[in-house]
Amino acid sequence: TYKDFKIIILSYLALFAISFILYPKELLLAFIHTKPSSVLGLVRYDPLVYIPLLALLCFTIFTFRKTRSFKVSNSIISISIWIFFSILSSVLLSTIFAGADPGNVADWSNTFMSADLKLFGTYPGFWLHQHLPSSFLEKLIVYTYIYLPAIISLWTVFLIVYKNGIFYKDFIHKMFLAFIVCFPLWILLPSICPGQMYIGNILKQPAPSPVSEVLVKGPPSVFAGKNINLLIKKWTDPTEKQLAISTFPSMHSTWGIIFAYSVATVLFAIRNKYKWAILTTVAICVAILNMFGAIYLLQHYAIDLLAGIVIGILVQKIKR
Repeated sequence: TYKDFKIIILSYLALFAISFILYPKELLLAFIHTKPSSVLGLVRYDPLVYIPLLALLCFTIFTFRKTRSFKVSNSIISISIWIFFSILSSVLLSTIFAGADPGNVADWSNTFMSADLKLFGTYPGFWLHQHLPSSFLEKLIVYTYIYLPAIISLWTVFLIVYKNGIFYKDFIHKMFLAFIVCFPLWILLPSICPGQMYIGNILKQPAPSPVSEVLVKGPPSVFAGKNINLLIKKWTDPTEKQLAISTFPSMHSTWGIIFAYSVATVLFAIRNKYKWAILTTVAICVAILNMFGAIYLLQHYAIDLLAGIVIGILVQKIKR
């Protein structure tokens, strides 16, 4: 109902008002050109966009046969809410991507890279390139990062169907609330990922000398190099009209926190300590591996992930 999502709706209206004041032309174009492939937001431009729909169909059939209390109409409404807010999020992102100032983006990207060096004494992504102990662990963190959106989508489908969606509203509130909190920070502190900034060099600016010295060594493996380049290509606008400035804070780390907390909450309600311990541990591992994958693939600065963790925790506090 409107009452259930009143705060989220009003917050999105506020974000659109801010976007219209700052980037009126870009906002209009975003409404016109936002692609259907971004409808589900979480898995945009990925063939796995169809998996949640297929999984929903399977869950719906299975659950409907088991209990008459299940309502298909509730699932349709829940999916509609998910799609509606995902479309709005895509439009807002397209707007600020198109309105970003390249000079400002370059300054903040270099600032976050320097912050990583000061905090950790090294560049975490490049350090992992040199010290990751095995190819198995490499593939594990890379695939966890890449497929986190698909994992979250499947979990969302499960929440829609499980016990008529009683846990779904809380989860989806937190997911979009996190976007609302991050959005102003993306405008104020615009930066692109290290891969785009220093390897893709899409802003055509020389890298600081400490970074350029590390770049000479190249990717740690063919597998890593291939995925780094694919992600750079995915987030680089071929027309050079948009810059993907949604780096700080990291939504991937925020999603991981929200996902792990949701899994723990749902399983705690089942009151099976064994299942709760095992599956909650798996969910936490997914969240952690995802963060290492984000750094390893040069999709985020380490400071992005720290900020994302803080926002993930903050969202839990707000919802309480």
